Amino acid sequence: MPKQTLTRADIVQKISSEIGISAPESAEILETVLHNIIDSLAKTGKVKFSSFGGFEVKRQAERMGCNPRTGEAALIKERNTVKFRPSLQMKKTINDAYKRQQ
Repeated sequence: MPKQTLTRADIVQKISSEIGISAPESAEILETVLHNIIDSLAKTGKVKFSSFGGFEVKRQAERMGCNPRTGEAALIKERNTVKFRPSLQMKKTINDAYKRQQ
């Protein structure tokens, strides 16, 4: 499988060409969608897209870690992270695509 990262610019270009609107308008749409997802995660802690998956804010407890450069023990502070759980449909689509490539 080709290892190429999908970027915002790629998404903007795809929106622009598939819908037939200008690149600046496509960029504004993408930014609005991303802003709404982030805002909703900050307010409610969950965002779900049917047939795609869901994002959920999870609390990570304080723990001991290790500085990889020095090998010294380091305290990693408590923080929030975002977890993504793909839908069953997404998993199936991805697995089917990998099977076809082999």
